[in-house]
Amino acid sequence: MSEKRALYDNLEDRISNLPRNLIDGILERMSTRNAARTSILSKKWRYIWSTHPQLVLDYEFFYGPEGKNVRWTASEYVKVINKILIVHDGTIQEFDLFIPFAQSPEMDLWILILSRHGIKDLTLDNAYSQPYKLPCYLFSCAELTSLVLRNFIISVPPLDFLGFRNLNKLYLEKISLLPKIGSLISTLPVLHDLWLKSCTGLENLKVMPPKLNWLDVEDSHKFQWQCLKIRNSNLKELYVALCKEVEQQKDFDLMVLLSNITKIRRLRLDGFSLKFLAAGTQKEYQPIKVYKLAKVRLFSFQFNDLEQVLCALCLLRSSPYLQYLKIEVSTFTNDGMQQVLKYMEASGHFNLDVLDKLQTVKLKSCISKAVLQFAKLLLSCSPSLQQMTIDNRRQSINADEQLRISTELMRFPRASTKAELIYLL
Repeated sequence: MSEKRALYDNLEDRISNLPRNLIDGILERMSTRNAARTSILSKKWRYIWSTHPQLVLDYEFFYGPEGKNVRWTASEYVKVINKILIVHDGTIQEFDLFIPFAQSPEMDLWILILSRHGIKDLTLDNAYSQPYKLPCYLFSCAELTSLVLRNFIISVPPLDFLGFRNLNKLYLEKISLLPKIGSLISTLPVLHDLWLKSCTGLENLKVMPPKLNWLDVEDSHKFQWQCLKIRNSNLKELYVALCKEVEQQKDFDLMVLLSNITKIRRLRLDGFSLKFLAAGTQKEYQPIKVYKLAKVRLFSFQFNDLEQVLCALCLLRSSPYLQYLKIEVSTFTNDGMQQVLKYMEASGHFNLDVLDKLQTVKLKSCISKAVLQFAKLLLSCSPSLQQMTIDNRRQSINADEQLRISTELMRFPRASTKAELIYLL
């Protein structure tokens, strides 16, 4: 027994004598639940976890490792969070909270505590069916650099609120943007990333923040494209998925968009966005060149929709330095296909300028005449193309038809002698 005790004491001494910076490094790599358990290792470790600046009380914290429900009731969960915040000593730089129950009055207290601990990175994930109303204490978190909110009602800022001057990342999901909240977002001075998913009230977002670099709008069909009409010189990445058809506007189309995002590097649009931006694409015009655009991804695309095809072609003509193109078709139907084929077969219309920089093309679609003509066009005008992949695995066709399609693809002329054509069946 004495030898075992000596061995234990020696091990305890080694743990106790670890440098503080090493201990902090260990705790940074552990979940909050496991970090709290280190308090039993030695006297020196007992309260160190309570000074840890990152508190991650997320989905895994609530349900346990590998989704094993610890069966906390609402009152028990609130008590656990209360205890963690009460015993915490020092700044709280990061706080990530998963909320599975109905609104609790303690939420006001938690936000108030965080505002007094210098919170910088705040994530509140409300998984309950009804949205939470956030307290005004949120606007007391003046040092925020990152804010993630899911399923909340944001209160109107107090009159003396000076704005989140350090906020560079804002992710909002299932949030209603009141007029004053939309105005607040527009004036964030250093906002770098903005993500809006399933939000309402986007008509109140009339101007984008001046330093915005990355914008992602998903399932928010009331997104006002006019907010991009004021030149956004810093915008490098734009992702828009309207997920619903929106009426076109005469004063806004693809050319207007590109003229205001001339430094864009990556662009991802769904078919509904292309259809909205297609206004005026059949007119004769000098396309605006976007020389920084290197990656384009078009998803939920329809080759049987002439407006989407026209808009895609206009986009390619405006992207002389494009290197990567991916097009994903959601569903296949023959409705409208004859109109598209008639356009493609008309001499002088269905063409592209030389895409000198295009190296990779990925087409994920059921095979149709329109798809084959589009692939043929890209192969003929891409002298630097290295690989084109056509993924047809969702379509069930017989062996003879597969052979016919493969033979037709292989006969298409290629501008690049190094182009590899991969046909996935």
